[in-house]
Amino acid sequence: MSCIIDTYTSSQQPTDQEIRNALRNLDHRYYLYGYRRLCALFRQQFGWVINHKRMRRILA
Repeated sequence: MSCIIDTYTSSQQPTDQEIRNALRNLDHRYYLYGYRRLCALFRQQFGWVINHKRMRRILA
């Protein structure tokens, strides 16, 4: 009988202040990005999985 083992890696979530600082430091070509594209960008560049509701709250 085979057994599939999934490893769970706990990742530290960034604070709101870290997200704000990263948003300020982004290149100017991203200023038209909405919250969905910014969530995807942060996932690609930083490896941060940020909830869309959290991103909207920070951007407001």
